[in-house]
Amino acid sequence: MAAVRVRMSMSHMIHGPHPPEREIAPATSAVRPAIDRSEIPQAETCSGDRSLTGHTHPHIADDRAAIDTARVPIVSTSMALPSDNHVHSEWSWDAQSGSMERSCAQAIRIGLPSIAFTEHVDHTVWTASVEGLATVPADHPVALLADPTGQVTPPAFDSTGYFLAIEHCREKFPGMRILSGLELGEPHWHEDAVRNVLSRGKFDRVLGSLHCLPDRGRFQEPNDLITHRDPHEVMRTYLLEIAHLVTQSDSFGVLAHIDYPVRSWPAHLGPFDPAVFEDEFRHALRATSQAGKALEINTVVPLHDSIARWWHEEGGEAVSFGSDAHEPLAVARGFSNVAAMAEACGFRPDRDPLELWHRV
Repeated sequence: MAAVRVRMSMSHMIHGPHPPEREIAPATSAVRPAIDRSEIPQAETCSGDRSLTGHTHPHIADDRAAIDTARVPIVSTSMALPSDNHVHSEWSWDAQSGSMERSCAQAIRIGLPSIAFTEHVDHTVWTASVEGLATVPADHPVALLADPTGQVTPPAFDSTGYFLAIEHCREKFPGMRILSGLELGEPHWHEDAVRNVLSRGKFDRVLGSLHCLPDRGRFQEPNDLITHRDPHEVMRTYLLEIAHLVTQSDSFGVLAHIDYPVRSWPAHLGPFDPAVFEDEFRHALRATSQAGKALEINTVVPLHDSIARWWHEEGGEAVSFGSDAHEPLAVARGFSNVAAMAEACGFRPDRDPLELWHRV
C-alpha cells in the first residue's frame, strides 16, 4: 500500500559562478535515454514540490525510521562530529515537528561545530497518488495542500520570517555557529523563481535536490513512480536527471541526496545494491564533480560507501554531511559512522570545522 513520506551543503560554494557547461565523459556502458524534456512545463506552470506514494513517503516517516548503519565501516571514532549542513525547521513547509530553537539546542548538546537550516524552496507542482494520500494524517501538510486529484502545490518560502528566526537563534545561542541556507528543489527547471528567492538575503549553505520526475504529463516522486514503473528504470532515469541538474544550474553548491529513490526501494526486491547502477551513478558523480559542486552524505538512509568511493574516484573534491532532519532529535543522526566512512573513502576534515571535508 502506498504511504506518504517526508522529504527530507564546500563552505560558501554557493553563488560563485561556475564554468560554462562542459561535456560529460560518457559512462562506460550504455546509459538509457534522458527523460523527454518536453514533459517539463515552463516555470509559470510550476510552483511547488513534494510527493506521496509507494511505501513510506519521503515526507513523513524519515525522521522516525531506524537508521541502518551496519554496513558502514568504522575506522576512527576520535574525530569530532562534522557540521550538519542539511536541517529543516518550522520554516520548511513539510516539517511539522521542526523547531529552529530546539534544533540549535540539540546541536549544542551533541557538540556540533555548526548547524545550517536549509529550508525547502520548491516550485514543482507534483501529483500524489490517491492511495498514498489515504495513508497520510489529515493534518499533514501534504494532505492539506493536495487538491482532489492529488496535485500538491507547496506554499511560498517566507524569507522574511526565516531570517528573523535565524537572527533570534544567533542571539539566543551565541556559542553556536548558525548558518542560513536553502534546499532548492529542481532549480534547473525554475531559474527565474530561484533567482528571486536567492536575491532576498545571504544564504550560507545552498543545496540542490531532485525530488520528482516527469511522468505522463505530470510530476511524481519515486515512491509513487515505482507503483507503475520498473524501480530499476526509475533509479536510472533519476540519476540521468541528476546530471542535468548539476550541469544546468549554478544556483547551488552542494548536491543533496543523490540516492533519494533508495528511500522507496521495494522490499520485495531485496536490499538496494548500488553496483547494479554503477555506470549511472558514476555518470552523475562525474557531472557533479565537473560542475564544481560538493556531494552530500545524507543520513536518512546512509549513503552507501561504494558511492562515496566512486565520488572520490571520479574527482569529487568535497563532501558535506546532512541529516535532513525534520525534527530536532534527528539532527546529526548517524554522523559518527558516516564520518568514519568518508574518512575511509579519502576525505578529511578541514582545520576550520565549518569547512566541508576535502579529498586527500
